[in-house]
Amino acid sequence: MIGPYQVLDYEDNLIFSFENLVECYDYKNTNRTKSFVFMGINESNLHFEKDKSYYLVCQKYDNRLSFSFNLNKYYLYENNLIVDSYFDSGMYLSGTVSLLDFYEDSKERIWLEMRGELKEIYISASYIKNGFPKKILKNELVIEGKYIQDYYSFYCELGYALLGPYGYMGRNLDAVRDLFIDIAETPERKITWIDSELSFMAIDNTIPSGYYPSASEDIVSILEDYFIVELK
Repeated sequence: MIGPYQVLDYEDNLIFSFENLVECYDYKNTNRTKSFVFMGINESNLHFEKDKSYYLVCQKYDNRLSFSFNLNKYYLYENNLIVDSYFDSGMYLSGTVSLLDFYEDSKERIWLEMRGELKEIYISASYIKNGFPKKILKNELVIEGKYIQDYYSFYCELGYALLGPYGYMGRNLDAVRDLFIDIAETPERKITWIDSELSFMAIDNTIPSGYYPSASEDIVSILEDYFIVELK
């Protein structure tokens, strides 16, 4: 029996499958080293090698939940495998599985309880749950500026405003522009941005290092390419 999670080598050979993924605390406080528990291993003889690269895929989300890792250490406890690894996330961010485990069916703006860059976990969960959008789902488009506390919460609110809970609209302006090319419709829809000035300040004061300094101006410019924009 093959479980919903599979670990494969880079020749696409199945190494083993398992039932559930548990994300562990990043005790080294780095972006590259992560620990996981692979629960419910379905194979009794593991051919798992230290310092070798593997990748993980999950059938539940059409393989959008996937990442590669280089094995550092591991040990087996009953049918659970505890793994310490060097981690290459791609679209997946550690914490996404935990968020979906507890709040996948939530209709609320759950990113409001997340601080700063942790909102990227919600954005990652939005992509993994729903993938790239195919069309705009709402007829009345309203961006609620009071829910935009910083740079990353803009992308959370934009996805929510256009697509509903866990709506994915990217995590940077290039991604937003690319998605609009595919899903914006003609004739143009109207989008109303309430409390826009307050949210502009929140965005511009929290731009990550290396991003454009006039983020709110760029955002409005992109929106105006595809919508009739009313700022309130």
